[in-house]
Amino acid sequence: MSLRDELLQAETPAPRGFSILAPPSWEKFDADEAGRKVLESRLRDRFRSIGRPELEGQTRAMARQQWKRLAEMRAFAVYMPMTPTIEGATPMSMITARWDARGEFETDLRARAGHEVERVETSIGTVFRWDHEQAGRGELSGVPSRQHNFVFPFPVAEPRRGVLVKIAIVHPDEEQAGEALVGFSALAESMAETFRWRM
Repeated sequence: MSLRDELLQAETPAPRGFSILAPPSWEKFDADEAGRKVLESRLRDRFRSIGRPELEGQTRAMARQQWKRLAEMRAFAVYMPMTPTIEGATPMSMITARWDARGEFETDLRARAGHEVERVETSIGTVFRWDHEQAGRGELSGVPSRQHNFVFPFPVAEPRRGVLVKIAIVHPDEEQAGEALVGFSALAESMAETFRWRM
């Protein structure tokens, strides 16, 4: 690193955190045991209120599987719609997680993404993004999802860390989903655009 870069990095402190917005019908759950218990409690209350307590055990097992994956990802939180809208359910979720580079940030990210990555310059800095289809796992085996991935490097010279925002849209297949999938993908883009660093 040159002296100029060292001085620039010294003048630009690492962010203290970040914020991102989700629709009003969504809720945020921390990716720890306390967050999982809050989610399970919310789902239990909902199933009992609609007379479907038999779904409670299945949902609890799915939540615990998801939380294991969140721990592997070093996730901060998961966001999901909890209040059905007039239009019906929104088959989406969003995860925010820590991203640690294993070398030069962009080179490492492109190697690990496994898909074509787009680099976008925005008012808050560089954003790397890629989309892909993913087969369902566990209880969702056989159900595909479209994954929208956004990585925001720390706004410093030669970053080594960043934040991953991963938004998943569950759908039967692209042909059946049609315009709904297009609309949900647009919502994912809009949510990612609200990302801001806290300095």
